[in-house]
Amino acid sequence: MDRDMESRITFDAFSADEIVLAKVADIATSATIIQDVVSYVVKFELSTSDARLKDGMTANIDIETARRDNVLMVPFRALTKENGKTYAEVKQADGTFVRTEVKTGLEGDDGTIEIKSGLKEGDEVTIGSVQAK
Repeated sequence: MDRDMESRITFDAFSADEIVLAKVADIATSATIIQDVVSYVVKFELSTSDARLKDGMTANIDIETARRDNVLMVPFRALTKENGKTYAEVKQADGTFVRTEVKTGLEGDDGTIEIKSGLKEGDEVTIGSVQAK
């Protein structure tokens, strides 16, 4: 995680559609260990101030660590891994499915994964026994 990374914050005390933008301002260099869990204190700089914010409020923070636009994404469940390789079952013109090796990239937090090679837009793949487009 780097300083100035953009984040979106919601607060349990506010409605879910009230999103506050922020940037990472500081990351502690020393770890905090509680019950054998290592964590680092991260401070955020809010883009706007809000008088309703109080010390001790619970916040939910989404930090964008990487971003790619205009990429091919498939559900992560559409892929299988075997012997260090990743595969998708791709529908052919005759209706059969062929196991095809794919190269993957970033994983989304919505259950999708970037396909760098092996598939093209419009290919149909299986998710278990269900087809996905």
